[in-house]
Amino acid sequence: VAQLPYLVGKQAVENVKKALAGEKVEESVAVPTLVLTKDLIDAGKEPMLQYVK
Repeated sequence: VAQLPYLVGKQAVENVKKALAGEKVEESVAVPTLVLTKDLIDAGKEPMLQYVK
């Protein structure tokens, strides 16, 4: 299972911007993970693979 730190950081920055603008920020935010398999990597078609390096 791969965590995607880029997406975690991106979501955090978006939430900070919302909070500073006085907008409501969710208490809990789900960020996607990716189950890596050889077939998934070899196919290279999963868009989320761009965040796994």
